[in-house]
Amino acid sequence: MSSHANPEAFGFLFAASMVTLLLAVFTWRQRATARHGGILTIVLLAVAEILLAYAFSLSSALTFDQQVLAIRLTYVGWLVAPVALLMFISWVTGRDRWMRPWIIAVLVIVPASLAVVVFGPWAMDVFFGGGFDPVTFAFPRSSPLYIAFFVWTYGINTVSVWITVVSALRSTRLHRAQVALVLVTILLPWLMNSMSFFNIRILAIGPAILSLVPVTFAAFALANFRSFDLRPMTQEESYLASETGVVVVDDRGRVAAMNASAVRLLGPGRSPAMGLEVEDVWSDRLDIVAALRGAEVDDLTILSAGREARLRFESSPLAMSGVRGARRLIVIRPEPVEVTAGG
Repeated sequence: MSSHANPEAFGFLFAASMVTLLLAVFTWRQRATARHGGILTIVLLAVAEILLAYAFSLSSALTFDQQVLAIRLTYVGWLVAPVALLMFISWVTGRDRWMRPWIIAVLVIVPASLAVVVFGPWAMDVFFGGGFDPVTFAFPRSSPLYIAFFVWTYGINTVSVWITVVSALRSTRLHRAQVALVLVTILLPWLMNSMSFFNIRILAIGPAILSLVPVTFAAFALANFRSFDLRPMTQEESYLASETGVVVVDDRGRVAAMNASAVRLLGPGRSPAMGLEVEDVWSDRLDIVAALRGAEVDDLTILSAGREARLRFESSPLAMSGVRGARRLIVIRPEPVEVTAGG
């Protein structure tokens, strides 16, 4: 039996790894989009690998050498998870313009090179600084290659935190309490991860390992339940949230979106209208159909707040990433009808 054993920590980390693996399976099967779900699945699998390997490093059933091997195996996840998390955060917040083929190549080549060092025969001397202490199970973290590894992973995680913080502070979707929750969820693990460089342990578990737990559930909640909706509001969504009547029509003349103001101005029509052609929705109002089809209608009036008003339609093309076919955005503005004196 090894002197470096902690049955309680082993049980906690093993259970956490199994839960994370279950979340990875659920994310892949219930992903909202292939890109977000796919990259988050990689993040969760990498985290599960770290937790599981670290758990076995605390197992009383393993020898000291086997525990050291388990610690070395955690670096598989440590080299994959930060890069995958950065890509996930960038995509889910819509701040992915920095991604270029050469940048992605660097994000792959650097971890692959570090992995060769970690698992090479020279790892104990050039990476782990002479090996692990059999009593404390710590190793000198002063070797140039380990410092390079720490700077790389910590830098990648810092960029992910920065993107999340900026998106949270600028997001029009979040209330103040939600913004605070996002910042705490991200900054607390980031601070805990910085403690790992100094061989600090919490309940005999490295703080960087413990920090993976809130990160895992936050990322899962962000992707699957939109708990922290950090996406910048799209052009279509910002119009739909306005007081002006808005209808989005696809290239086949079907209603793709419609806000409450448009329903109030155009009347109930046929409910639900989504997915139906405008002729089917407003079959008894050909003037509305013509206006939504792009024709100029001079005299389309309604009663608004007890007064007669004329509707003005403004049509423009609407480009949406990831959506096939052209769409048109029809903005509907009511204008009071002037009544001349003595008329």
